[in-house]
Amino acid sequence: MAQFTATSAASQTPSILIETKPEEMSIVDVKTGPAAATFIAGGVGAAALGIIVPLSEAIPALKTWLTWNAGVGPLAGKTIIPSILFFVVWLVLGLMFRDKNVNLRTSLAVGFVGLFIGLLGTFPPFYDLFTAH
Repeated sequence: MAQFTATSAASQTPSILIETKPEEMSIVDVKTGPAAATFIAGGVGAAALGIIVPLSEAIPALKTWLTWNAGVGPLAGKTIIPSILFFVVWLVLGLMFRDKNVNLRTSLAVGFVGLFIGLLGTFPPFYDLFTAH
């Protein structure tokens, strides 16, 4: 039998005593699918950003096409496309993995690889290599 005691800060005396029998305690089986879908979708979105940035520097027509708002410039398209991609992948994988247990190490690895691609692709010394002169 497990006993939990809470004490009052002012008196330092037990004010609540909760007794729980082992058969009343249960472990909840939480499915890992939704978390895995989030990790993978985050990696896909970050990787998309890391790919779009150097491509838009290398292809002037793409940079022009990504300029959806003159005040914002091509940054609008560069960020909106990966954001939409993140939500689409998250929705699809979330529905596919809803009631499943998925290997979180694999999904985290995929997410971190995507994050690395995203960070590398948005690193100015890297994407400047692709700038059209």
